[in-house]
Amino acid sequence: MVNQAYFQAQLAPYGTWMQVGGVLCWRPDSALRANPDWRPYYDLGRWVYTENGWFWQSDYGWGDIPFHYGRWFRDPVQGWLWVPDYTWGPAWVCWRQAEADACIGWAPLPPGAVFIDGGWMYHGARVAVGFDFGLGAGVFVFMGYDHFHDGFFRMRGREYAFHVHPDRVHAFYGRSVLRNEFHADAHGRLVNEGLGRERVERLTNHKVEAVHFEERHPAVRADAKPTGGAGPAKPAAGAGPAKPAGGAAAPASVNKVYRPPVATAKPATPARTAAPQKK
Repeated sequence: MVNQAYFQAQLAPYGTWMQVGGVLCWRPDSALRANPDWRPYYDLGRWVYTENGWFWQSDYGWGDIPFHYGRWFRDPVQGWLWVPDYTWGPAWVCWRQAEADACIGWAPLPPGAVFIDGGWMYHGARVAVGFDFGLGAGVFVFMGYDHFHDGFFRMRGREYAFHVHPDRVHAFYGRSVLRNEFHADAHGRLVNEGLGRERVERLTNHKVEAVHFEERHPAVRADAKPTGGAGPAKPAAGAGPAKPAGGAAAPASVNKVYRPPVATAKPATPARTAAPQKK
């Protein structure tokens, strides 16, 4: 069962736990050492379409936890910090489309954004699907339609291929609209469709194949490195779809972070197994 103590133990070798504004947060020091401009859902990963919509498949060995549980915010002093939460999601992000610029944008959802009973609440208040959660231009990444399906890797230390440079993001944001097609699956879990599968296929001229989940517990992979973090970790077996010639992603399976079952009331005394009756 995931809980605060478990997440703290798993992530401690790769960053710093701290209290900010009375809230327990984790800072990804290993990623920040490699690139001070680091942000979540930005590098060493790719978007994969699954039964629960767009899933962020991270190449960071510790990526199973902070990209599928919890929320992120950018502190003016500490930078990007992760706040734990214990409900699984394929990716806790908000989406925008800049049609005139042929770009898709996304940003991490902030603390207080909670998906309950098929809808969103923000700091305890029910909000509409078109709510922007107060996310401004500075927290968004925009990627051209023709490169949305790429894997995002670090280039020459601090540069990234094909994304909109931060100096230009404000203009792209101002010409963009929200495209959040969120809903719940049959089990009440978040389905993050983003711009929608059919729209993404049309915009990117790329056939989107749904890949299958393989459940596993949200643990740091054995190939994770506590220091550095300058290069991509080798994906775990079955961690993602192979990319054949031509750049199209073949259908495959992706590792799904384990979602703990809903707690149920326990009996006052543990049940005992009756001894077999002798005949």
